[in-house]
Amino acid sequence: FSDVELLLNGDGTNGSTSFPDLSSNSHTISVVGNTQVNTSTKKFGTGAIEFDGTGDELVAPSNSNLALGSGNFTVECWIYPISNSFYNGIYQNNTDGNGAAGALRITTNNSDQTSLQIATAATGLIYTPTGVVTANDWNHIALVRNGSGSNNLTIYVNGVSQGSVTNTTDFSDGLLQIGNAAYGGTDYFFNGLIDEFRITKGVARYTSNFTAPSSAFPTS
Repeated sequence: FSDVELLLNGDGTNGSTSFPDLSSNSHTISVVGNTQVNTSTKKFGTGAIEFDGTGDELVAPSNSNLALGSGNFTVECWIYPISNSFYNGIYQNNTDGNGAAGALRITTNNSDQTSLQIATAATGLIYTPTGVVTANDWNHIALVRNGSGSNNLTIYVNGVSQGSVTNTTDFSDGLLQIGNAAYGGTDYFFNGLIDEFRITKGVARYTSNFTAPSSAFPTS
């Protein structure tokens, strides 16, 4: 837990717009649009974070703790996409939203795939197989960099590796967006719910296929 830099469990009362960071950092999370707690559709606990696909996101300002650097890390969450449209943004760490060097973004798309983009679409792009993400159901997504050997960045969906790319980018900026993945000056907002969002820095939690978590992440 000491390596967890951000933890949002989505719990709270229905309609709440409070999303405390349960890591030891207690980052301030700003709510944009109608982002709120939904207590009827959740994976664990009392609620999940609901995004309506139109201007909704969570934002944390640039912070050294959230800068993933050039070492190992794990970014993971449960997603419940209501509609998988083109560039359905899950997570972004980027300086300006225009594909600047050091950008890192995870999206789903209208072929029920996840994609990973590093810097620009031409650099370090992974598309998972068509249909691997199920709409209107919970899917565990994990992006892991394992620095041993080839510095592989791997996307796992429901515990199964869907592709890797060699990457040594120093993700030096700590500007965080959840529920949006801007590109080329355009925002691509997530339509659905996200639960148990966790960033672990310095640790590749998953280095091979695994069983997706069966309970909420620990808070200590």
